[in-house]
Amino acid sequence: MACHTHTHTHIAGGLMPNVTFRLHKRSAAQGNVASLLAMGDAYFYGSGVELDWRRASAIYYEVGPWVWHEMI
Repeated sequence: MACHTHTHTHIAGGLMPNVTFRLHKRSAAQGNVASLLAMGDAYFYGSGVELDWRRASAIYYEVGPWVWHEMI
C-alpha cells in the first residue's frame, strides 16, 4: 500500500492521517497567523509532512511581520 509522506505522520504502531496539519492549513487560509506558524514548524521539523526547510523558511518569512509586531 502506497503512503504519501505529506499526508501521514509516523506514530508508534503505524501511520495515521495528519488531521492537525490539515486543520492548521484551513485555519491559516482564513488568516490565523498562529496556524501558519505551526505549518512552518511542521515543515521545519518534518512533523506530519515531508521535511522541507525551503517551505518552512518561506512561511516564516511570511509570518515574520506579525510575529515581530506582537513582540514590540
